[in-house]
Amino acid sequence: MISIKRRTGYLGSVLAAIAFTGIAAIPAAASPVTAIDAGPAMPDLVGKPLDVAYQAFDYRTRITAEDLSGAGRHVVWPANWKVCTQDPAPGVVLVDNARVTLGAVKKDETCPKNG
Repeated sequence: MISIKRRTGYLGSVLAAIAFTGIAAIPAAASPVTAIDAGPAMPDLVGKPLDVAYQAFDYRTRITAEDLSGAGRHVVWPANWKVCTQDPAPGVVLVDNARVTLGAVKKDETCPKNG
């Protein structure tokens, strides 16, 4: 014979209610972005120095800087580069672990027209 102990207190009554009603799990919110996940809006960074653009984000944002000159250079010193393009566009709400791509050229170069 199996003995079942009765649980008391708030947790015990909640567990009893779940067992009684047959609820297996409480459904999550339908919205893909919750208030905890939502962050600030993407700023307009085109024309700004790349090092200043980096400071617009916190540690949760993954930033990639790409050389738009076609020379395939690596961005080693961001203070020597300026932003020509950005993805996502300004105004888009960023979420935790957002990915941001900044297209850049050296400060003394002209941004390519096709970006």
